[in-house]
Amino acid sequence: MSFLCSLTETIIIMRSVLIVAILLSIAAAYYIYLPLPSTISEPWKLMFMDSVLRRVMHVSFLAHGLGLSRPFDIVKYAASWDEIKGPQSSPAIRVTETSFGGVQAQVFESTAADQEPHLKREMQTYYLQCWSMAEELDGVVISIEYTLAPEAHFPDQYNEAVQASKHILTAEVLSLYSFDPKRVAVSGDSAGANLAAAVAQQMALDSSDPIKFKVQALLYPALQALDFNTPSYQQNGHIPILHRPLMARFSVGFRSFRNYTRWLKENL
Repeated sequence: MSFLCSLTETIIIMRSVLIVAILLSIAAAYYIYLPLPSTISEPWKLMFMDSVLRRVMHVSFLAHGLGLSRPFDIVKYAASWDEIKGPQSSPAIRVTETSFGGVQAQVFESTAADQEPHLKREMQTYYLQCWSMAEELDGVVISIEYTLAPEAHFPDQYNEAVQASKHILTAEVLSLYSFDPKRVAVSGDSAGANLAAAVAQQMALDSSDPIKFKVQALLYPALQALDFNTPSYQQNGHIPILHRPLMARFSVGFRSFRNYTRWLKENL
């Protein structure tokens, strides 16, 4: 009898383990595996990053649905885990904190130019790329720390970006960092690329600013947030990491629609 009981318990345990293994496999397949174009060089790395993002997003949406947090609070908290606190210079790159027109910023300068003075290139870009770009370009990279949603709503970010850019493109700042006025670029990715394009356009139309951005480097720019059925969205709607439903939710959650429509009426 004891042998039969032990055998029954073993079967129950094995069955439970099998069920858990199947459920974990289904969850792993749902979160990790995605059909990707053959042109992607590192598909498993992309799938892993996408799975992590989706898990964080699901937790964030659940917390917001339960009334425990604002939209995307948990996403912003998770994104801050790898944030570097304060300037950290090295023999190759000098990092300083400052402000331009009242907007906080970090400046990344290549120190290679200290040994052989010459006019350097300048670029405003995303923080995680600033270090390597300053070193590889032997230039100066300025990361504008504009305020983020949900604490700030459109057009606060745009106004801050324009304000900082106007201050940076003054003769005083250009001289301070040995900028070459003919080699000033603006860059950004995703929503930051939207700001970069809008700022470059505004500066080009402003006759009071003699120095203009010479190059725009836009990385997967979000250039409009009204139509999510464009050919690009149809073609890439299910491509990680920024698939169409998530982009639509970002658009609704990151801007005040009333402020957005009011700004369009005033400026178009």
